[in-house]
This record gives sequence, structure tokens and C-alpha cells, in this order.
Amino acid sequence: MCNLIKLEREQLNPHFIVANPVTESMYRIVIGRITNVLLNLFLIPTYGAISAAIATVISYAFSGFFMNATHPKTRKIFQIQIKSFLPLRS
Repeated sequence: MCNLIKLEREQLNPHFIVANPVTESMYRIVIGRITNVLLNLFLIPTYGAISAAIATVISYAFSGFFMNATHPKTRKIFQIQIKSFLPLRS
């Protein structure tokens, strides 16, 4: 799952840089890192080392996927990402 989300982020990165200023990209990185650190602080004491991997997947999903829904310029990208996860319809 983490590789799939990371792949989505890497493929959309050129589109994101063209569509948004560099500061938007910086905010995504900072929010993703903060999310990862906070989740690690809460999950590792309870669930151990495996929770670090879970926190990483969640932070990747948050910064690379769900953040697209919050900004008007990237909502179209979010819709494309949602459609890519849904099964094909006939």
C-alpha cells in the first residue's frame, strides 16, 4: 500500500510543481513529516515497531493523497486519484 501511494505521489509530482508554487509542495512535506512524528509518538509505545510502518503509510497517504482534496487547484488531481483506486465500471 505504501509503495502504491508513494508511486502516486512521484507520478503526480511534475503536475503538482506546474500547478502550484513550491511553497505548496513544502507545506505538504512539512505536514507529512509532522503527521508521521505525531503518529509515531502515539502508536509506537502501544503497538511497537510495526506501528512505525503504519504511521509512515498513513502520513504518505495524508500528504500525498488527502491533501489534494483540501486545495482548490488540486481537487481535480484528487478526483483522478480516487478514480484510479476504484474498480473499472462497465
